[in-house]
Amino acid sequence: MNRFAGFRTFISFGGSEIYGPFLPSMAGPSDHHVSSCHAEVNAIKYALSLKGIRLRPKATMTKATLLVTRWSKHANANTWQLEDGVPCLSCLKFMSAKGIQNIMISSKSDERMHAVRVSDIIASSRPSRGTR
Repeated sequence: MNRFAGFRTFISFGGSEIYGPFLPSMAGPSDHHVSSCHAEVNAIKYALSLKGIRLRPKATMTKATLLVTRWSKHANANTWQLEDGVPCLSCLKFMSAKGIQNIMISSKSDERMHAVRVSDIIASSRPSRGTR
């Protein structure tokens, strides 16, 4: 099984255009400190490659919302469980630099998606495990 199977990111523009799912890859990194291209970065790079976004990328990306989910396989029941989908510090910095202000993250405690602002969680975010 793919070890990244539990990571999924979608990008939405106004709720009417939704792209994804995007997965992490071992492609070129978004940052020289991160060894892989995280799903959040894949989603943003795809959105930036869409026609029209190249002209004013930061202004256009302020209208985007990233939906970040993380799942784990429950070994005993052979089912999937929603986990906390808080992006790593590098991904949050990348989002901020590209103008993304709003994201939705999965939550293990109540198995729902929660709307948060990047600026509200960036200070408490942690580096990716790949950079520790």
